[in-house]
Amino acid sequence: MRRRARCALLALALVSGCGVGSREAGDPRPEHGPTTTSPTSDPGVPTTDGTASTASADAIMLDDDTPLRSVDCAGQTVVIATSGGVVNLDGDCPSVLIEGSGNIVSVERVGAFMFTGDNNFVNWSQSLSGGQPDVDDAGTFNVVTQG
Repeated sequence: MRRRARCALLALALVSGCGVGSREAGDPRPEHGPTTTSPTSDPGVPTTDGTASTASADAIMLDDDTPLRSVDCAGQTVVIATSGGVVNLDGDCPSVLIEGSGNIVSVERVGAFMFTGDNNFVNWSQSLSGGQPDVDDAGTFNVVTQG
């Protein structure tokens, strides 16, 4: 846990000079906190075996401009659609889809990663399968490390 806190502080220092766009009046996105969406509205959510998810559990959607956040996956898929943020994911995360760019993500336990965004740095602690998590990278310059 101390290592994760140090990584988060380092990440915050690295992105503190980056601007995070402000919302305009009338923007329908929530001010803070994750939202959830049914997997039927996002059929491309990866699973640990690389197929699209059809499970009935909701996905956790991080799609606002909160620059630093911690979220408990609680066995749900997480979709990170923001850019330039620092995200700590605790608990079991069967799959993490990173659509945004320039994010720094720390994951406690993960099954699979899927990237459509670019220039993301991800550090994971444990794989749910006991080996390496599956990685599907359709973006560029994404880095995945264990630590």
